[in-house]
Amino acid sequence: RRGGGDSAAMTRAHIARLPHTARLPRATLLASACLLVLAAVPAAAQQRPAPQNQDRTALASCLRERTGDPRACIGAVAVPCTQQASGDASAELACARRERALWRDRLDTAVQALGPRLDTAARARFAALQRQWEGYAAQNCAFLGDLAPPARAAATQTACDLREVALRAIDLEKMARRASRPPASNPPRIER
Repeated sequence: RRGGGDSAAMTRAHIARLPHTARLPRATLLASACLLVLAAVPAAAQQRPAPQNQDRTALASCLRERTGDPRACIGAVAVPCTQQASGDASAELACARRERALWRDRLDTAVQALGPRLDTAARARFAALQRQWEGYAAQNCAFLGDLAPPARAAATQTACDLREVALRAIDLEKMARRASRPPASNPPRIER
């Protein structure tokens, strides 16, 4: 101890000088942060454009043609749309958001299809994993946007978001198809 003072009294004095929010219990701060995040979700959902029928048709057509390689369909809507935008940055963003809305719908459908097919423990783990993936994807794309030149930051972040959502949708659709199949009569073997 320096100065031989009462450490509890020093701690109380230090806390008294903190702003009122720093004195709140951690649980209260955590709950407040969660409420702020949840309040932002409806706003984010409102920003998502409603998928257009022509876009659904274009993506579905690509997925039918590329059954073995659905990743090749990422950009099936955004790329032609962007080419028509001819350099208009806001139109390019709108194009990427239109396709992202399609993949987001597919992702949401895959999540809903996969969840009920899992046992309780796997379902809980999947829900936690999905929440963590959402956070990772948002942070990763925001970071890539920060790395881009300011004039391209929004486009870079939106393109990343489109790619991340599409890849996750493709992966979860594949998992949902596997989970819906009856168990194989021959269990898998480890090959050497």
